[in-house]
Amino acid sequence: MARLQAEELATRRAYDDHAPEWALTHDEPGFWREEMATFEAMLPPPAYVLEIGAGAGRDAADLIAAGYRYTGIDFSEGMLTLARQRLPRACFRHMTVYDLPPLDAPALYEGFWAACSLLHIPRSRIGEALRAIRKCLICGSPGFIAMKQGSGEGVSDAGQRNMERFFAWWQREEFADALLRNGFEVASWHKAGSRLCFFVRAA
Repeated sequence: MARLQAEELATRRAYDDHAPEWALTHDEPGFWREEMATFEAMLPPPAYVLEIGAGAGRDAADLIAAGYRYTGIDFSEGMLTLARQRLPRACFRHMTVYDLPPLDAPALYEGFWAACSLLHIPRSRIGEALRAIRKCLICGSPGFIAMKQGSGEGVSDAGQRNMERFFAWWQREEFADALLRNGFEVASWHKAGSRLCFFVRAA
């Protein structure tokens, strides 16, 4: 597994140590209903989709139910234990985004889903993460990314008591620039509360 910075290791420990209670408060089916409908319009099932940050399997369940062929990765074994219990037939891999592509992956994926996972990547490593994702994709492949709007980076419990994690916050223009510099075109974007949601295509 790729070497992680101290703040990334602390975030992984937080998810490993608090996976069950985190999942209880983040298990609303269809949470990304509108975004998933847009994603399906860009890439109809049964395309092969990679999820970055599978967590406890909430979005995996929706993607698989929609008919996608699916692989999900997460750096937290605690979270993946829950995902595997929920979806025992699904393909989950314990790895970081920096380790992409999985050794047993298809040659290239047709799309990707990264809802509130890349927000834990230090700003100094976002280019590395985006390039690793791009390396897995067919040219033109669509993807969904949700980030937190704001400035800077640091540790926060983000409303989840006793679960401090590292977050990077971005403004729309600067994250769009990071996407363009690292192999992606922005197809559209919108705000969902404090989240910045981007639909992109691999350039």
